[in-house]
Amino acid sequence: MATNIECFDLLTGRIFADLYDDFPVARVLTAEIYCSYLLGIDPENPIEAVMDDQGKAIEFYFATVEWLEVAGYIRHRHENSDWSETVLTAKGLESLKSVPDSLAGKESLGSQLIDAARDGATTRLKDLASSVIGVGVQLSIGAVQAVLAR
Repeated sequence: MATNIECFDLLTGRIFADLYDDFPVARVLTAEIYCSYLLGIDPENPIEAVMDDQGKAIEFYFATVEWLEVAGYIRHRHENSDWSETVLTAKGLESLKSVPDSLAGKESLGSQLIDAARDGATTRLKDLASSVIGVGVQLSIGAVQAVLAR
């Protein structure tokens, strides 16, 4: 089975792809859909299971979405087991709209994530999600430096 970081990157990549694809329209993040993805039983995008325990997948889903909100990538309203009206924040959108220097003139990270999610390219999805988180960290550092420079 995959490590927690690999599972986090995979799930985060899928969530980012879905939210970027729907932006600016809010989306409902449903535990059932994303847990089936982790368990490898998503009928629309079958992948190799990265978890083998449904209870752990549910716990992991909730922890991941909560972390993405606390870290400032998404905002949402929580209802029962779903996050309704979930949308990217400015930080999340800017992170996904970025184009890595090594890919200047190519597709944004968000567009690449959408393609990877549709193709079931799990390794690519994990790598891209990690890149998006890194861009978000750099955006946050830049914002703090700008405030401190005043």
